[in-house]
Amino acid sequence: MRPLPCFEGRSVTVVAPHPDDETIAAFGVLHDALRHAKRVEVIVVTDGSASHQSRRWPPRRLAAQRERETQAALARAGGGKHTLRFLRQPDSGLERLDREGWRALVRQLRRGPEPDFVFRPSEADFHADHKLVARACKAAWPPRVRQFAYLVWPEEGARWRPRFELRLKGLRGQKRAAIRCHRTQTGLIADDPDGFTMSPRMIARFCPPAESFASG
Repeated sequence: MRPLPCFEGRSVTVVAPHPDDETIAAFGVLHDALRHAKRVEVIVVTDGSASHQSRRWPPRRLAAQRERETQAALARAGGGKHTLRFLRQPDSGLERLDREGWRALVRQLRRGPEPDFVFRPSEADFHADHKLVARACKAAWPPRVRQFAYLVWPEEGARWRPRFELRLKGLRGQKRAAIRCHRTQTGLIADDPDGFTMSPRMIARFCPPAESFASG
């Protein structure tokens, strides 16, 4: 596979359907971009409140905690609060957006300076929110904005052909620590046995030697 283009002097945007996808899919990208790009932005689309059905962590509390966790994970890459933009769309609810809601999402993504590079989910992802965010990103920016697609939850039978990679080298330990900053997703919530929890094996899978991307 080919290395990603140089970020020097460029503007980089990473779009995450949920709070944690930016860390899982593009921690290395963010670490590199925060040191070399002229501008870096992370856009988190949904509030992440549907990961658990917990009495101790009702949706509003869970959403606020997930934003704090995202800030902590980004700090591991060298980023601050000014790098983050939370759109607070309904988690697992993007399929229910009407036409005006869809247009509003596209406008939210497009707001601000036009980036040179966008890293966003693939339409080959199993999760419906990821598919919808991928389509919204394609609608938000013109073809001159180069998009790179990442895959978090592979859909069976879907075509996924990554062509670019970023070698993590010594960053794998930092990436594991950043993923564990998402504490609600790694075991903090104990009163919902059916809620989402990243196992140690899953975290290891999310920290391969290189992050891979397809042409958007």
